[in-house]
Amino acid sequence: MAKKKLRAQKSFRFTPPEAKGTDKVLITSGCSFAETSNETTWPIHLQRILVDRTKFPTDQFISLGLGSQGNGLISRKLIHSVHEQLKVKKPEDILACIMWSGPSRHEQYSNDRDVILRLKHGSNLDEWMDNPTRVVEKDVDGGWILYNAHWKIPQARNYYRYIYDEVYSQIQTLEHIIRTQNYLKLHNIKYAMLWVSLQVKY
Repeated sequence: MAKKKLRAQKSFRFTPPEAKGTDKVLITSGCSFAETSNETTWPIHLQRILVDRTKFPTDQFISLGLGSQGNGLISRKLIHSVHEQLKVKKPEDILACIMWSGPSRHEQYSNDRDVILRLKHGSNLDEWMDNPTRVVEKDVDGGWILYNAHWKIPQARNYYRYIYDEVYSQIQTLEHIIRTQNYLKLHNIKYAMLWVSLQVKY
């Protein structure tokens, strides 16, 4: 039993891939811990390691981290970005790294212009970075509304008061992880995943 545990721990060590050409691209996704306007977050350090230790290009870095976003959007943004990169790059030239956030976070898509404008231009009492946010930039008709448990916006208060269930939030997170893994494996994309903190019970 102890040997199995030791092997599992070793499998999480990160070894930078060889970058023989200039077509490599790093795609990272996560919440505020993966948001790269702050130079202390892990995607910045990972990109520097790849540049310093390999021939990884300095300009091929796609950061999808956003403060307060949950695992549904972390997954959707990563899959969409990889999908777009596969149009111009080979699978072996794409490296995807994801940091999963807390399972309690939620999101809802809306194309209600009044709701979107009130959130975009109203008072930001909850101090989010971008809400609603988009998966596809050219989607100008709608957006994904972020929910966090302590937020004061009506959508979040109603969701956590009447709908939220802790076990279901963990089920959803596991489904987001499995969907992302299946997509990356299907397309032969090298990837690494990590947690902000281990909050899913299994």
